[in-house]
Amino acid sequence: VVDNEGRVVDANDAAAKLLGRQHAEIQGQRAFYEALDETSRHVAADVQTALEAKGHIEGTELKLHSAAAGLKNVMANTVVLRDESGKRVGAHI
Repeated sequence: VVDNEGRVVDANDAAAKLLGRQHAEIQGQRAFYEALDETSRHVAADVQTALEAKGHIEGTELKLHSAAAGLKNVMANTVVLRDESGKRVGAHI
């Protein structure tokens, strides 16, 4: 789960393992965005626009640099998280 700035606010063991890092290393960091390769960063910008319109995106193909395993292909599904008033507060990736 990331906030509106892309900082990790909650991550499970699989997310930390995917990045090849410990929970403490990714908490509060823009860890997922920073791990994207250059092409995937452009895709992520397009995803942000689509998320605003649809509220969710499925099957986004991205490449992440993992500290443990090098470049990895991943498939991401993203859902916008909103508070009670409907204001966007983050996203679940």
